[in-house]
Amino acid sequence: MVFKDFYSFMLLWQNQSFNFEISTSGSTGIAKTIKLDRKKIAISAQQSRKTFPNISTYKTLCCLPTDRIGGFMQLSRAALWQVDCDIIKPSANPMKAIAIHHDYKNCSLSPNQLVNIFKDDESVKKLLRFELILIGGAAVTFKISTINKRLFKERMYFTFGMTETYSHIAIKKIEEEIFEALEGIEIQKNPNNCLEIRGDITENTWLKTNDIIEFIAPNKFMVLGRLDNIINSGGIKFNAESLEKIITTQINCPFYIGKTHDENLGEIITLFINKNTAINLTNLNIILEQSFGKFAKIKRVIETAINFNPFTGKITRMS
Repeated sequence: MVFKDFYSFMLLWQNQSFNFEISTSGSTGIAKTIKLDRKKIAISAQQSRKTFPNISTYKTLCCLPTDRIGGFMQLSRAALWQVDCDIIKPSANPMKAIAIHHDYKNCSLSPNQLVNIFKDDESVKKLLRFELILIGGAAVTFKISTINKRLFKERMYFTFGMTETYSHIAIKKIEEEIFEALEGIEIQKNPNNCLEIRGDITENTWLKTNDIIEFIAPNKFMVLGRLDNIINSGGIKFNAESLEKIITTQINCPFYIGKTHDENLGEIITLFINKNTAINLTNLNIILEQSFGKFAKIKRVIETAINFNPFTGKITRMS
């Protein structure tokens, strides 16, 4: 359900509704509509407050869709803590819709929104007035070289979570690569090296994901990519996101790595990129070979319009 203002949400909340229907983004499977339980909403909010103690006092700007978990949980936390929350229409750059001297302290953004904000100096100034900025929904697959990480070091966090976990279950600072699980969250990986999550929010049962991880410590991990983005080329497996991470240092525009069919190898590494983008394929392959071995080569380039999911900020992959 889409709430266009905080008042309409509060009416339902104050009527003691126990179930709320929202859409998933498909992180753990096919996108679907699920019901959220009021008790678990409170558990998630409490986890957020333990992690960010002042969040329960901050005036909130909601610029994400309220029928998705990010925007919905902003409304829920504001209702639980009785703090002001203003809803604005989601857009590529939500900072353009607010005053330069606004009094908001907390907001959540998709990576795509963050990219667009940093293309505009005045929008960056507006963002600096926030005390807590949470970025979630997708990985950034191209450089945000204009971000001044020093300015945002103590106020911006990338989050990891999904609808089924009622928002974030792990966070990392802007300058870090490693996620740390929140208090009360257990994590493990299965034989496919995919993350599994357990805690009160999952009723203490293991929730399976398709996110391939590497453990750094018992409660710290790096996300390497998605199980469904594995490329099996001649029996050698490559993770698309790992390749993208290297290519990001060379291409400063939207792109993604996917796979296409090949009669000899089964699948081949394919670069999908905006039309008329100049690239040096030889240099890219040299860099990939240095990191992943001699078989890690882009064998096909497909020029196409790169589209972002308006709800999650994730690039829509065609392969």
